[in-house]
Amino acid sequence: LKWMRFWLSMKGVLVEMKRIKAIVPIVILCCVLSFSAVACLWGAETTLKADALSYNPATKKMVATGNVRLIRADGELSGQRGEGDVGANHFLMEGSVRGKFPKEGISLESDILELTIPNDRKILEGRGNVRLLRGEDRLNADKVRRVIGEDSYRGVGNVIARFETHSIDADEVARDGERFWGKGVHRYEDKKQRFTLKASKINGFKRF
Repeated sequence: LKWMRFWLSMKGVLVEMKRIKAIVPIVILCCVLSFSAVACLWGAETTLKADALSYNPATKKMVATGNVRLIRADGELSGQRGEGDVGANHFLMEGSVRGKFPKEGISLESDILELTIPNDRKILEGRGNVRLLRGEDRLNADKVRRVIGEDSYRGVGNVIARFETHSIDADEVARDGERFWGKGVHRYEDKKQRFTLKASKINGFKRF
C-alpha cells in the first residue's frame, strides 16, 4: 500500500494521496472526517492533493504533508505541509507556499500562508518573505493580508511596493479600494509627477 494511489469524492471535494501507510478503511474514515473542513474553506468542487493525509479526532485537525495542493476553480494554494481545523473555516499552508488567483490576476509567494473565512470572506495572510504580484505591480513585505475578491490589502514590515507610476518603501502600506496609505515611509516616489518624499504617514489614491 505504500505507493497506492487513492481517490475518494464526497460533497464535491476530491482528495488524492500517495504513500498510504494505514489500513484502507481507516484512511477512508480519516478522509471523510477531513472533507468538511476543506469544503467549508472553498465551497463545492475543491480538490486536495498530498502525499499523505492524517486526522486527529482529539484535536479535530487534519494534516496534509508532501506536495500539498488545494485547488479551486478560482484559485490554488500549494506548499509542503497543510493543516486545517474541521468545521473551523481555517487552513494553514507552509513550506515554499504559492498561491494563484487567475480571476484577479494575482499570485502570491510566502513561507507561510493562512486562509480563514469569517462571514463568507476569504482572507489570505502570508508571513515570511511575502511577494504579491498583480500584472507589473508588486508588493514585498514580512506580512501581507489580502481579502480575496476585494481591492483590499495590508503589508507590514520592510514593505517594498512597486507600481506603474508610484513606488514606496515603508514600515506599513495598506489599500482599501482606490485609497491607499503608508506609515513609516522611508521613500515615496511619484514617477509621473517626478518627486520623492519621506514622511511618517502618507495618504493617496492608487489602483493595485
